[in-house]
Amino acid sequence: NDWINGKLLSEFTFKKNGAFLVPVKRVSYHYKKDMAVSPGTYSGYLSRKRFKYRVSTLENLAAFDCTIYSIARTWLYVDTIRTVTYNLAGTDSIASWTAIKYENILHALPTSKSTDLSKGRIQTTHINYPTDAIYTGQQEIARQSLVSKHMIGLPLLQEIRENNVPVLAFKHEYAIFPNGLTLLRADSMNTGSLPMHAKRNYTAYTIKGKIAEQSRANDLID
Repeated sequence: NDWINGKLLSEFTFKKNGAFLVPVKRVSYHYKKDMAVSPGTYSGYLSRKRFKYRVSTLENLAAFDCTIYSIARTWLYVDTIRTVTYNLAGTDSIASWTAIKYENILHALPTSKSTDLSKGRIQTTHINYPTDAIYTGQQEIARQSLVSKHMIGLPLLQEIRENNVPVLAFKHEYAIFPNGLTLLRADSMNTGSLPMHAKRNYTAYTIKGKIAEQSRANDLID
């Protein structure tokens, strides 16, 4: 429990009805201590120069204040969120949950989120980042460029499924442009099992990386 000291565990929302407080919603958070990253303790040092003291005419002694402290490392994150929503009177409630997975220690970002919907439906969102996928051709060159530049927190593909049936997907393609920067080239999406189609293309950027030209799905150029 020492690792979750100071972490948010729950939120309770009320509304005032006359002299009474009526519950509206309660959100609870569960934390997971992931052993994929080994816990450890590291030493930190902080020094501050105070003054110079002349020992003799040939040498100086620099005096410092020095502090040594410990840095404890562990991988701790929210893996389950439980939400209880109350009716107008605050007497009845329904509960839902969201489970979050972090499956790649390279970026330590959510790779999937599952939420229970009504009537036994479960909606799951899978998220791929530059270190989660391998492509071919120019897409792969751009992906490797993102990784080499440590731009590994950019989602490349998001897939939404309900009970494992495809519902919606978003794809973000990057490319290396003539200005030498690796930037977004196209946003695409699909519904159900239909083919992916581009919603917006980015065709030109300024030397500082600002969008200079883009086209939408209806072929209008901005």
